[in-house]
Amino acid sequence: MIDTREEAAKERRLLILRALMEEPSRNLNDGMVITVLATRGHHLGLDQVRMLLAWLRDARCVEIEDLGQYWVARLTHLGAEVVRAQTILPGIAHPQDVR
Repeated sequence: MIDTREEAAKERRLLILRALMEEPSRNLNDGMVITVLATRGHHLGLDQVRMLLAWLRDARCVEIEDLGQYWVARLTHLGAEVVRAQTILPGIAHPQDVR
């Protein structure tokens, strides 16, 4: 049986990494991440987005700078490899599976 919540979380993690990859600075704050996910139909609150970012930090796909009122996520080399499908990490959707 497919756990739809976990599948959604995997897709959201990939979408965050893709958004960071598309950003010339490779940085996004948590508010921008909320907006990016909403444009793809994932309407989440700040706490939910920060949980996703923390997961990606723990997986070494992003670095997070905590500036108090907001977090800034920065794509790491590993995160970029995941987006390019050069590395596969459990817990993040494969790029070919998410349009």
